[in-house]
Amino acid sequence: MKINIIGSDSERRAGLKTLLQRVARHAHFAEERDWRQARVMHKRGKPDMIVID
Repeated sequence: MKINIIGSDSERRAGLKTLLQRVARHAHFAEERDWRQARVMHKRGKPDMIVID
């Protein structure tokens, strides 16, 4: 499972990642600061879930 986490604050992204790792232990995570980075990551491979903070 691929999960993209989008948010401007790195501490909040890390917290969301930790929380989601407890639910989906075998997931692969990608963190993006903004929509531009998210668009590039989306073109590389479509995620199963996108979490926006």
